[in-house]
Amino acid sequence: MLDFGVSYIRAKQMADKALMADEQRRKVVQNIIQDVRYSYWRAVAAEHLLTRLEPLTRRTEAALADARRLEGSRVREPMADLQYQRALLSTLERLKALRRDLVAAKAQLAALMSLPPGSDFQLVMPKDERDTPVPHIEAKLPQMEEVALVNRPELAQAAYQNRISRAETYRILLEMLPGFNLGISGNFDSNKYTVNHAWASYGVNMAWNLLTLASTPERLDVAASDQKMLEMKRAALSMAVMAQVNVGALRFDQAQDEYTTASDQADVEHRIFSQTYAAGRSRQVGELSVIQAEADDVFSTLRKDTAYANLQNAYGAMLVSLGADPMPEVVNDYKLPTLTQAIHANLVSWADGSALQRVLATLNAAPAATAAAPAPEAPAAPTPAAKAEGPKLAEPIDAAAAPKTPEPVKAVEVPKAPEPVAAAAAPKAPEPVAAVDAPKAPEPAKPDQTAEVGDPVVKAVRKVGDFFYRTVTDNSHVVPLGEDPMHHGS
Repeated sequence: MLDFGVSYIRAKQMADKALMADEQRRKVVQNIIQDVRYSYWRAVAAEHLLTRLEPLTRRTEAALADARRLEGSRVREPMADLQYQRALLSTLERLKALRRDLVAAKAQLAALMSLPPGSDFQLVMPKDERDTPVPHIEAKLPQMEEVALVNRPELAQAAYQNRISRAETYRILLEMLPGFNLGISGNFDSNKYTVNHAWASYGVNMAWNLLTLASTPERLDVAASDQKMLEMKRAALSMAVMAQVNVGALRFDQAQDEYTTASDQADVEHRIFSQTYAAGRSRQVGELSVIQAEADDVFSTLRKDTAYANLQNAYGAMLVSLGADPMPEVVNDYKLPTLTQAIHANLVSWADGSALQRVLATLNAAPAATAAAPAPEAPAAPTPAAKAEGPKLAEPIDAAAAPKTPEPVKAVEVPKAPEPVAAAAAPKAPEPVAAVDAPKAPEPAKPDQTAEVGDPVVKAVRKVGDFFYRTVTDNSHVVPLGEDPMHHGS
């Protein structure tokens, strides 16, 4: 029976560990979605600009070769030719540096998709502005903090770990209790000299490991300290989550402003390039001006695409800080088309704010239900609504000290406080009984240590363990084997 109780608690602990593994899986999925989002938009920018970058690089190299031939023919002043070449080389260097940064974007996306190295795949390019909408979050900062404190997988893991630690305390209490084994069996003997050839036997076996009584108080202290540490860790983690939400909101607003500025600048640079290109075709400006204008247009487009990728990254980081799940809880199957539709539908629900509003509605419904339930006016007649409120069941601990119910205070908190006074004030009781009870005077300090766990059962267990520890360590109370305990010490 004892093994069954201990195994049951361990099974619940293993179930909580399985739930912690699910929360860790949620966190990994959220980080993967964020990385893929950022890498995709960088790859889109690279795919969009590389088609313009290659022809522009070739034109710049051809113009540089023409400038060197003109310098060799000495048609113009050498300083003018050198300045022209310097401008072309500066533009060519910027173009090659840009190409170096863009080439690796598609390879990084392929690595996140677990494709073999060197695999060729085509990206779905956005056609117009409707395919690149500016993301937004329709919620205020306090609401986002509440959603994060409910959805974050790190906080859920801390809650499960705290429950495992509490179950460990009850497991320690069960291990110090005696174990009972119930046995029943049927027997048969074919010996002809026996009176009864078939019989049944049953019995009860009790086993008690007394050594666990001495170590139980220390083990309970360790469990209480572990619970305190987990509570402090969970509080610190909650503060970190709230800080991450605030920082994510600031970065998201900043990314929106940067994208707006980069978009306006790209529009201006494109119009300048259009004017310069038209002037170049009419021979009003030279080839260098056209090349530089086109290079500036490419760079401004890159800044715009990079700003949009950063905006998507900030938006994804904001969803991660809120604990938004990109995948639904239940899917029909794990085939690629099914997962694609499920993830797309879930991300759209977070983008349009419907998923966030559902979480907020759930959070607002809980306080409303609590406020609608009438609170009990007297402890003697609790209402059914008050019984349903789980967290308020722990409040009668403070009510034990009220003047209306003094009996539980005397029975639980100070059971042995009058004994040292009676032993000191009674001169007519010099019997050895007073000498045995005298070492128990320092024990009133024990309730402060027991209060860390907050369970009367744990208090009683500590007292039993302390008494057993004193008994087995004090030689004056040990009776030699075979000697009468009544005559020992006379």
